[in-house]
Amino acid sequence: MTEPDEPAVRTARRWLADVAREVGVDPTVLDPAVNDVLDLTKAVAHGPSRPAAPLTAFLVGLSLSPNSPADDIRARLMRIRDLAATWKDADDEAH
Repeated sequence: MTEPDEPAVRTARRWLADVAREVGVDPTVLDPAVNDVLDLTKAVAHGPSRPAAPLTAFLVGLSLSPNSPADDIRARLMRIRDLAATWKDADDEAH
């Protein structure tokens, strides 16, 4: 989240920290990944499907171990972001 002084960003950070604690995850795990997750969801929302954006982030999260190194997390997020940027729906191409 690029503007740490914005009220919405501060609220988002507090919300995410509370959610992380509620589900038993160290809230600091988000720190290196926030911008990459936002980039991913933006690419999916503006590419393949807006409703698929949060679900794509969920799937990427499920595919990672809670102890995944930050570099692995970033690489996975960027790989799927790049897939979203180039993805073509086979159904659309058939018509």
